[in-house]
Amino acid sequence: MNPKSIENLKKGEATQFNSETAAINGRKGGTATGQKRRAAQREREEWAILLEMAMNEGKPQKIKNLREANAKNLTVSTAMKVKLIAAALKGDIRAYECIMKYSGADDPEAAQPEEIPQDNEFTDALNRAASEVWKDETEKKQL
Repeated sequence: MNPKSIENLKKGEATQFNSETAAINGRKGGTATGQKRRAAQREREEWAILLEMAMNEGKPQKIKNLREANAKNLTVSTAMKVKLIAAALKGDIRAYECIMKYSGADDPEAAQPEEIPQDNEFTDALNRAASEVWKDETEKKQL
């Protein structure tokens, strides 16, 4: 290894870097990443459990329409979605946008791009100029 490279890696009075210290630091990073990943997984699992719990005692009930939602024992997730729909029906634009985003109805990839109006005269002029240039180049090659 280039001695100047080692000097650049040193921080103040830091010791010389080698494969052993690199391995130790790599292990520390891998351990920290694993802990963070496991914590995030536990958090997702807890949210899933809480969102699928019934609001009241007993099993969650299915609803057939929004009017009967208040009288039924719903899961937390379903109750939140019903409240969001109710807010959107009252005119809350943010609730509407949230519903569209998470329901997949507002898929930006599915949206058709708007057709851009073209200036046909300009396009024709470019095509004429290009054909003239190509014609001149082919004539030069033949000579």
